[in-house]
Amino acid sequence: MANTNKYIKSRTIKNNTKLQSIIKCYQINLQHSKTRTDNLMELIEKEGIDVAFIQEPYTTHNRVAGITKRYRTFTSSTGRCRAATVVTNNQIDALLIQDVTDKDSVVVELILGT
Repeated sequence: MANTNKYIKSRTIKNNTKLQSIIKCYQINLQHSKTRTDNLMELIEKEGIDVAFIQEPYTTHNRVAGITKRYRTFTSSTGRCRAATVVTNNQIDALLIQDVTDKDSVVVELILGT
């Protein structure tokens, strides 16, 4: 299973002081597998992943399945879902950009809270 693990540095300014934060991101192709989805959930907990970018998520009835309900999952609202973004960190504000999201790509604006 090929995975890409990326760390994205984000800088915020508060009270004229520069604070540096790291958002831990993970990109994975689950190949529609429930087992791989379960493994991803374990990895998110173990590694403290903040955002997961998923290709070919496990689905049932055209909806992403197997992702814990306490995480925010973003997908296209129409057609068969072939991509998803999962935000696990409650300090990250996330907004789905519906105008450019489709069944193959999910565009989400992420803002690290202050």
